[in-house]
Formats: sequence, structure tokens, C-alpha cells
Amino acid sequence: MYIYDLTDFDGPLFKISEVIGFSLRNYFSLEEEYSIYGIAYIRNKNIVDAPVEMDKAIHYLKLNNYLLKKFKYFFPFIDEV
Repeated sequence: MYIYDLTDFDGPLFKISEVIGFSLRNYFSLEEEYSIYGIAYIRNKNIVDAPVEMDKAIHYLKLNNYLLKKFKYFFPFIDEV
């Protein structure tokens, strides 16, 4: 039922978790977060104000290969590093 609530949600974004019923907070370490940027880089996405450079993000992605495997499960079009 919350999908319908989201269509006309106009409150502050920090209150959206009250509508959907769970927290949107991620519990990634900094290295894991940088690994996700690595996925964006290998997909050739234009990243504005990235907190990490491409070579460093891809390095972290190689260290956290399980994240790439999880993403490839849901998004099989992602290439290997």
C-alpha cells in the first residue's frame, strides 16, 4: 500500500522511511561504498562530485568482489573488472 503513498509524498526526504516502514540507511564501510562507485565507473557512467577517483574505486571493487557479484546477480549487464 505504501507505493500509493509515495506517489503523492511531498514531505521532507528524511521522513520517507516512515512511509515505507524501514530505514534507507546503508551500513557499508567506506571501502564498500567506494566499490559501488567502481561499478558506476566500469559502466562508463558520468559521476559528478565523486568522492573517489576511478582507479581507486576499481581497486576497492576488486577487494570487495562480493559486491560486484551481488550487483551482477540483479544487473547481469555489468561487465567484469
